[in-house]
Amino acid sequence: MIAHIYKLINPKTNKPVYVGATTNEIGNRMSGHLTSVKSKNSKMYKFFRENNVSPEIEVIETVEVGTIHELAPIERAWILKLRSDGEELFNKAMPSISSIPDEYIRVAVSKKVHAEVKAYLKLAGGDIGKFYDNAAMSKLNQLKNKSAINRLSSQTLIDGGWQKDGSYYRKGTDFMFYTGTEWLFNGELLTEQNYLEKIK
Repeated sequence: MIAHIYKLINPKTNKPVYVGATTNEIGNRMSGHLTSVKSKNSKMYKFFRENNVSPEIEVIETVEVGTIHELAPIERAWILKLRSDGEELFNKAMPSISSIPDEYIRVAVSKKVHAEVKAYLKLAGGDIGKFYDNAAMSKLNQLKNKSAINRLSSQTLIDGGWQKDGSYYRKGTDFMFYTGTEWLFNGELLTEQNYLEKIK
């Protein structure tokens, strides 16, 4: 069964306001939304109606699924992704990932990448499930560290015991400086790898 993950866009701002999933033709799904704008009273439809705006639709991902239930985690992943990018969506709060049955969890890997992984493991040996688990955990740790650096601010340094000294921050013999785009620790670039070691 072919399905689409799509986003509705506010044409005035070119920003996404909703993520949806459908097994219908995308044009038919759009017609349904346009009809709902005229009559339904959800926050999103009232927003479009009161602002005299017709939403635009854009397909984010086209997938092949066995059942309609397999769409839920894919749709949820896109909602979380856009919200993490700072987009404000009308979608209702989604259940936590732990509440979605394991059999509905789906990770999309391109055929090319999967073929290369299989070929490598066939020669080198190893469990493909563990390979993907390790790759996912490695990426997750990178993102956690990166997000921590992105949240680093003057206030977090002061709260952590650093003293402001002109344009620098000092703690013992260490000093921090923000260039406007990145942080320097004792003159060296603060990276994802050394953030926790240097600052915490």
